[in-house]
Amino acid sequence: MDNIIIKGTNLCRYYKSGEQTINALKNVDIEIKEGTLTILRGRSGAGKTTLINILGAIDRPDAGEVYFNNAELSSLTDKERDEVRRINYGFVFQSIALIPNMTAYENIEFELLLSNYPASERDSRIKDCLKLVGLSNRAVHFPSQLSGGEAQRIAIARSIAHKPKVIFADEPTGALDTKMGLQVVNVFKSLVQNEKLTVVMTTHDPNMMEIADYVYTLQDGEIVNE
Repeated sequence: MDNIIIKGTNLCRYYKSGEQTINALKNVDIEIKEGTLTILRGRSGAGKTTLINILGAIDRPDAGEVYFNNAELSSLTDKERDEVRRINYGFVFQSIALIPNMTAYENIEFELLLSNYPASERDSRIKDCLKLVGLSNRAVHFPSQLSGGEAQRIAIARSIAHKPKVIFADEPTGALDTKMGLQVVNVFKSLVQNEKLTVVMTTHDPNMMEIADYVYTLQDGEIVNE
C-alpha cells in the first residue's frame, strides 16, 4: 500500500426502500494516493456520495474494508472512528453552511476551537488559511457579503484549519457557475501541490476532470473505469 493513504476493498452498501433493496455500492475497489486530487464522477444516484461518506468514515459499508494509513477502519468503534475523522479529515459540502452571524475569520476560528487548537497559534493559522485560499482581504466579511465562490473558499479554509491529512468534498461546486467552480477546484489543486494535502471530491461537472490527478467513474454503484 505504498503511498496509498486511503483504500477501499470490496465495498458494498445497501438500502431498503419498501420491499426493494437498493445496491448503492457493489463490490467497489478504490485506492487514493497521498498528495493527489482524486475526483469521483457520475450522475446523480451513481453512488458518489455513498462512497465518499464511507471513505470519510461518516458511514460504514455493509461489506468490505476501508483503510486509512494501513489501519482498517470498519471494525473500529464509533468513538474510535470519530477520533480518526476529527484529527485526520476535513469536509466540504455543496451546502456551504458557514455560520451567518460570524465573519470569515470567526468561522475558521470556530473550527479551531472545536479542534482544541493551541490558542497562541490560532490567529496565525487563520491568517495562513485565508491566504491559502486567496481571501485574506475578506477576513472581516460575513457570509452574506461574499460571493458563492468566495463563501465556498472560506469553507475550504475552515476545513483545512486543523491541518487534516485528507479533505473530502462532496459536490463542492454544485451550486456554483463554471467560473466560480473552477476557482474552487483550483484552490484544491493548489493545496495538493503546495500543502501536500490529499483531496477526494465528487462532481458531475465535466469541466473539472482535467484538473484531477485521478478520476473514477461510478455508474449504478460500480466503478466502470479509472
